Amino acid sequence: MELLQRLRIAVVSLLSILMPTQCAGCMIWDHVVCPRCRSIALRSARLERIGLVTLGESETGMPCAPCDNDGSGATVPMAFIGRYDGELRNIIIASKHSPTFRGDDFLYDAGASVGRRLATALPGKDPWWVIPAPSSWKRVLHGKNVTGAFARGVALGLAQVSGRPARVVGAVRLRFGVRSQAGRGRRGRRLDRVGSMRRRLHIPANVAVVIVDDVLTTGATCREVARTVGRVDAVGVCARV
Repeated sequence: MELLQRLRIAVVSLLSILMPTQCAGCMIWDHVVCPRCRSIALRSARLERIGLVTLGESETGMPCAPCDNDGSGATVPMAFIGRYDGELRNIIIASKHSPTFRGDDFLYDAGASVGRRLATALPGKDPWWVIPAPSSWKRVLHGKNVTGAFARGVALGLAQVSGRPARVVGAVRLRFGVRSQAGRGRRGRRLDRVGSMRRRLHIPANVAVVIVDDVLTTGATCREVARTVGRVDAVGVCARV
């Protein structure tokens, strides 16, 4: 037993020399995610209110006044961990694109922080439906469905604080042939997302709908999920631009 333990330590030491690891957030050596960067996911999420339908900028590039379908100015709470920059941005990008890094644990913890914050902003008795923005089949196939881990964390946080049931529901899917948003400008993101999704199932009236995504840039994805689902009570994202 002692020999096996020594052998394991030797193998780990050898691998650390041949294939050294760097923190996905700050790039220091010998950590996959260092304790300081890991603590980002555990911080108290921020809370803002955003427009129910217009979740980004107008076609002119100026901020839109929050509004819903009837123009009444309704808003919903949105919780997020931080701005999309620095270490948080690096970890999200690595989670989506690195062939070796898996950020599920970080995203799950971040989601739980977001869920706990949203639960304090939405009192009620209805169970929670956490609806993640759909990922492309390529991301799912390669194990890079980052919204899945984040959504599971959000559901946990909502249930912990509210005491109400919370479940992740894949209620929306991308239509066939929809292109990636990567590298597109703000106007392109908004236009490309319109009509890009389909609802997979009926949304009951007696549930609180929380839409989640990894990053809010223009709000085009969250807006399209809300349009496809037909309603939204809150939005949770890991980071916002």
